[in-house]
Parts: sequence; structure tokens; C-alpha cells
Amino acid sequence: MNVNYLFGFQIATDVLICAGILFLLLRFRKYFKPSPPEISEQTIEEFSQLLNESRIAANNFLQELEQEKKDLKDLAAAVEEREKKLQELITQAKHYGDLLSSENMNKIEEMENPEKADSLSEGPYSEILNLARKGLNEEQISQQLGLPEGEIELVLNLFRERRK
Repeated sequence: MNVNYLFGFQIATDVLICAGILFLLLRFRKYFKPSPPEISEQTIEEFSQLLNESRIAANNFLQELEQEKKDLKDLAAAVEEREKKLQELITQAKHYGDLLSSENMNKIEEMENPEKADSLSEGPYSEILNLARKGLNEEQISQQLGLPEGEIELVLNLFRERRK
């Protein structure tokens, strides 16, 4: 045998084997290739329904979110309003504290110099004396007039000292 003859036989055999492999690959290609999923009318309808439910849920969520945002703004406005009122009350309390301090200084001066003092039965303390004459005690007078009990007691003691 000739080497050329063997070499030709080898090439022919290789070509036949390759052709056979290609034939088999083409023949069985449909078994190895994944087919696209089947889409039926029912599947499309279920997907559409799910999509609509998602849209409705998203719209409800957005509406609730807007309502909560509005409520939060209202709450913030109410807090700011109360903060302003508290600032005003603090300012008034400081003012009244200063006034009470100056009034207490005047009362001390009146106690030390009774000849300079105006009559307690006139002016802002007349109501305290009227209620005391009616038989109310310091606590009741304080509750009724909204004044500190110590101030009521001081006024009544000054009046009693004057009467002596």
C-alpha cells in the first residue's frame, strides 16, 4: 500500500465522519434548543390583571402619601403656632416676673415706711380685701383672682398691720 493511498483514505474517512456529525447536529438541534414559553390568552389576561392591580395599589399608595404629607404640613404649622404662643407666654411671664419683683419691692418699702404707703383698700388690692371680708381664705382668693398665694398673704398681712 501506498502512503498516498492511506493518506487519501484517512481524509475521506474524516470528511464522512464530519458530515455525519453535522447531519446529526442538524437533525437533533430542535431537541437541544430551548423553545420559547407558550403565551396563551389566559396568561396575557392574568398578566394584565396583575398589572392593573399594581397600578391601583400604586395610586392608592401615592394618595395616602399625599394625605400624610398634607397632615404633616398641618401638624408642623400647628407646632409653629404653639411655639409662637409659648414664646409670647415666656415674654409675658418675664414681664410679669419683673413687675411682681418691683411690686414686692414697693410692698417692702410700704412695710418699712407706712406713712408713705397709699391706702390698701383702694387700687388693685381692693378686690383681695373685699374677698377676705367675705370670709374667703388666701387659697380661695388666689384661685379666684389668679394671683400667687404669697402675694395675697402679703397684702392681707400689710392691711392687718396698718389697722393696728
